[in-house]
Amino acid sequence: MIEVKLPREIRDFKSKVIFNLTLRQIISLVLALAINIPSYIFLRGKIGEDLAGWIILIISFPIFLVGFIKKDGMDYEKYFLIMIRFYFLTPRIRKYKTENAFTYLLNEQKKEQAKISSQLLKKSKINKQERKNKE
Repeated sequence: MIEVKLPREIRDFKSKVIFNLTLRQIISLVLALAINIPSYIFLRGKIGEDLAGWIILIISFPIFLVGFIKKDGMDYEKYFLIMIRFYFLTPRIRKYKTENAFTYLLNEQKKEQAKISSQLLKKSKINKQERKNKE
């Protein structure tokens, strides 16, 4: 009987196009080369070959990360956005706070009672002033 071995998780399968690279990796490689070769040619005359090489490495590093790195089953850009959200956009210390409907309603009732009592107090002051004015 002929057997065909399949990956354990079929979603993990990536078809290889050229030189055992996926299409995503080839696109990132071509994009990095398209950006870095003209940048190097332009920069080496201005700032020197050594510093231009370092700048090209810094420019190409994120492009290679996006194309080649996969962390916890996610592409690098998704993982990077999650890390940004986790470390910078959400609070680090979460306070335990319950939302009790009974205390909310009780506080609302107290606010209404305070509002009504302040209105009654104003009316009584106005009535006292009117009585004084009549006398």
